[in-house]
Amino acid sequence: MISHIASWSRPGNFPTWGDVTMELIGEKGVVTVDGFKQKLNVYDEDAVKAEWAYWGDNPDLALIRDFVSAVDERREPTITGYDGLKAVEVTEAAYRSAASGRAVAVSGGKR
Repeated sequence: MISHIASWSRPGNFPTWGDVTMELIGEKGVVTVDGFKQKLNVYDEDAVKAEWAYWGDNPDLALIRDFVSAVDERREPTITGYDGLKAVEVTEAAYRSAASGRAVAVSGGKR
């Protein structure tokens, strides 16, 4: 199962500002991200242990560094405009699904 939230949309009475959380579940492990805790919880089946991957106090710093490097190296950033487009398509499909009460297909595939 894949889920995705591409906005900061929350009702005014939501108990936490932002709620920057994500959980990725794969065949060999789980990654849980809480953007305000400044670390990733990594559960790796091969390593048979849990560990923290700390990123510091600015979760956007790696994105900015990658963008600056991409400009310097004349390459696309790791996360491209196409990735952003697909994220918006998923969000729009979720809104259409919520409004209609039906599943809405999203075109898949890579560019």
